[in-house]
Parts: sequence; C-alpha cells; structure tokens
Amino acid sequence: MYLYSRRARINSFDGVAWATGTAAAGQAASGVEMQVWGAVYSAGFGTIAWTSWHEDLVALEASTNALMGDEAYMAKSAEGRDWVVPGSAVDDELLQLVAGAPDPDANPLYVSSVRAACAGGQMVRGIGLGAEIAARADAATGASTLFMRNVTGPYNGVAWFTGSADGAALQAQQAALAADPGFAQFVDSTAGVFIDQVDPAQSVLWRRLS
Repeated sequence: MYLYSRRARINSFDGVAWATGTAAAGQAASGVEMQVWGAVYSAGFGTIAWTSWHEDLVALEASTNALMGDEAYMAKSAEGRDWVVPGSAVDDELLQLVAGAPDPDANPLYVSSVRAACAGGQMVRGIGLGAEIAARADAATGASTLFMRNVTGPYNGVAWFTGSADGAALQAQQAALAADPGFAQFVDSTAGVFIDQVDPAQSVLWRRLS
C-alpha cells in the first residue's frame, strides 16, 4: 500500500475550512477517502497535510487523473492562493508501507510521526530493523505503528506512524515506551544503521482536522 500526502502552511486558522473543503471536493471527485491533519506542538506551525491511502500506483494514478479532470476540485484548490503562506513550499510525498496495516475502522485524533534515514550501505539492515522497532513499539504500547519507506523524497528515508485515539491515549503510549527499557536498548543497538541528525521535522505530532 502507498500513503500519499500533500503539505502546505496556511496563514490563519480560517484556512482550515478551506483545507477541509478541498479534501471533501477531492473525495467526491476521486471516490478515495481523504483526511486533513494539522501539525500541533511541533515545528512548522500552520502546516497541514492532506493524506490518502492507495492500494497500488495504478490506483494512485487513477485518483490523480480524476482530481485533475474535476472542475470543482480544481477550483477549490485554486482558492489556496488566499490561504497558503506566500513563498512557502507546497510539497507532495509518497511512502510505501513496509510493516503494519492501516485499520480502516480506526479514527485516531493524533498521529505521531518519526522520521529517519538509513546510513550509506545500511538500507537492507535499516528496513529490517525499522520493522522490528515498529513491532517492539506495538508490544510496549498496545498501539499499532506503521513502518514505511520513502518512494519520493530522500532515497534512504523511512518513517514510523502511530495513531492515538485522544490525548489520554497518546500520553499512555508515551509513558509505556519510556517505561520499557528493552525498547530503548534495542533502539540504541541500531547505532550506525541510521544517520544521526538533529531536525525539528524529525518528530511531529499531527492532529486530525477532518
């Protein structure tokens, strides 16, 4: 499966209505569920992301074609000139699911994303260890963590996504990970596999807007 996202920075809270309206128009045009997320308590204040899941690249292409051919969606998208911060980037991203499975019945309020990059010569090992990290996080927290690799963007990039039903669930998951010494020890054992970096976008908390 593939996760497609488009990110932008809006200039005010009023822009949220435009973002959710754009998602609704896109869903009507393509028949694919689209969600809107906002970065909270994280770097990049005002960043929003539209996301959608696709079984394969053929399905993604069909969805894209439907959007590009729909006048209502294109008109709604064009309104972004009023809401997107001038000069800021609007970025698309495509990731492929490696481990875990999205739950169609889940409706998390928050999703925690953690990004990393495999060091040179460590791609195969990094993918395997990334999946193991996700499995160990699941065991510690009882939540479901998706492990994914970049299809676009940095070639060696990987990511983990964990959903939380609400703030209480998020806090409980964080506490469970912190209380599990085996999880931290395993992450430490991967030294040299992933590139050490200090990046405010490496760990972001997203809140669902629609």
